[in-house]
Amino acid sequence: MTESRTFTILLSHSNRPVDFAQCSLDALTQRYADTTRLDRLPPLDSLAPADRQRHIPAGLTVLTLSLDGDTATLTPAATFDPPGRKVQHAALVGDRLVVCLEDALLYFADAGPDSLPAVLDVADARWIDDPWFSGLHTVFASGTDRCIVSASAPDAVLEVDLATDRVVARNRLPEAIYGRNYPLSADDDLRRHYVSNDFQLTHINCASPDGQDGIVLSTLIQGDIGLFDAGGDYRIVSHGHLGCHAARATADGEAFYFADSCNGVLVVIDRAGKELRRFAVDSRWLHDVQQVADDLFLFCTSDSNSLELIDIASGRVWLSERFDARGGATQFVNIASHPVDTR
Repeated sequence: MTESRTFTILLSHSNRPVDFAQCSLDALTQRYADTTRLDRLPPLDSLAPADRQRHIPAGLTVLTLSLDGDTATLTPAATFDPPGRKVQHAALVGDRLVVCLEDALLYFADAGPDSLPAVLDVADARWIDDPWFSGLHTVFASGTDRCIVSASAPDAVLEVDLATDRVVARNRLPEAIYGRNYPLSADDDLRRHYVSNDFQLTHINCASPDGQDGIVLSTLIQGDIGLFDAGGDYRIVSHGHLGCHAARATADGEAFYFADSCNGVLVVIDRAGKELRRFAVDSRWLHDVQQVADDLFLFCTSDSNSLELIDIASGRVWLSERFDARGGATQFVNIASHPVDTR
């Protein structure tokens, strides 16, 4: 890479170190080995509210990544620590910074990469609520006024219109493939009755635009990389990557990639599911990974509480930085590229 480029990095944190008793490959295999686990579900209205199962509060760090020739620099830009709440993910959507909590979305208007204050105040944010905002994981821009949200409690991908502050589309993972737990209507409030991991069909943990008007997603329980096409039809692209996260399309839209979290491996597949590439990092829990540009990828190696910028063609580590002052583990990352200055 020869041209100078600047990116905004949105990094969420966990205040707990990685617990391998729950998220190792062996632990996940044992947890979901029972093929009849959905046959003994308690009634939906008997489930406890989501706020009883919230994680320890943790925040968002906004960073600026500057690439100049073969040099990379990462500098702090802003922080956001909403009282009593955990930030899951964040995205720049048009001129808004959208923050995904476990059970709500909020956004800051007029918050482009060059106009963020050093500390974001929750009092300045606009909140969006919905009965299916439960077990939220990720948010990605799907237009200047719309975003895609992954919600694990309803096993669904939600599209949100920020101009009206409403969910405008709900796509549950299909029962024909994943079985049945609870028949849900749009009015079923999963914040009042939280469908926990072991009662979920898939534990969807990422959903992002596929580059062709569809949505690519990852499911932790089956280890599926799935695809909703532009018409809303669903298919499994690749299967069997238990514990996977971070399904995204490559910058050219020709392939997909994801984090094989338990094995610390970035996997690239074509749109038919054929494996194209694997790149292993020194991690027992690779929670997230995102392409920055070309062969440069940013890895959330949560077990070392770090971000690592690596050229997967050469293996060169451009930078590695820990975030011990911000929590116990790095979690999700999202990257926005700044326009290239052509002056």
